[in-house]
Amino acid sequence: MTTLSWLNGATASSIPLDDRGFLYGDGVFRTLRRVTGEVPLWDAHLDKLHRDAEVLGISMPEASVWQADLQAALAAWGEADAVVKLTLTRGCGPRGYRPPDGIQPNRLLQLSPLPHYPESHYQQGVDVQLSALRLGHQPQLAGIKHLNRLDNVLARQALPTERFFEGILLDQEGWVVEGIQSNLIVRLDGELLTPALRRCGVAGLTRDRWIEASRNSRQPLKCADLTLEMVLAADRMWLCNSLIGVMPVRELHLTQQVKQFAVEALNYP
Repeated sequence: MTTLSWLNGATASSIPLDDRGFLYGDGVFRTLRRVTGEVPLWDAHLDKLHRDAEVLGISMPEASVWQADLQAALAAWGEADAVVKLTLTRGCGPRGYRPPDGIQPNRLLQLSPLPHYPESHYQQGVDVQLSALRLGHQPQLAGIKHLNRLDNVLARQALPTERFFEGILLDQEGWVVEGIQSNLIVRLDGELLTPALRRCGVAGLTRDRWIEASRNSRQPLKCADLTLEMVLAADRMWLCNSLIGVMPVRELHLTQQVKQFAVEALNYP
């Protein structure tokens, strides 16, 4: 099975042509995993989806509605493992950017096969490349996972995926922001740092939970504005998201330079 889609409580193979998520990217989403029959952090993902939807002024269905969708879709899926993607759009409406009054959101739950990454990725680290694409600033959208992901599409399209696992994105001023599909953690002078994401970028749940859980630990994960020079001075680097967990980086490739990092697992605080 490739992908199973559940739209507003029923199986579906298409979306309405006047859906604003399709027309304008007017919506938000989360990606999580189901492993051996369990969906870790389900409630936390729903909370993140709710907070992101609030930024756009989109009404969020009750958690029980999403739970019912999940159970019905999983019954049809029949597998223990899956990628679970939750998408919430503003809904359907007439042409024009201004949302009409009384619009009803559309909710989409999709299941697809769970990718399995080689153990060598975690033991030996992965190679990444600095992307030539630069992210623009939009502080009002910074941190949220909205549906307009054209920057990521262009960056991924240009990435030689047979050589590099991930691309590293800077913003228009040269600040380090994130990976194409992951957040970043570096160790610099003994401190764990992650980009602050005040201007752009996506605040993933794995990153957020690490920040919160480590606040009172001996090595807290701190948000900071990171320059490329700071990353190149770091001795360790990791990628993180809900699907890969936390994965060490072995080499960062620039146009005329290769930065090597020590490979080490990063244990959850």
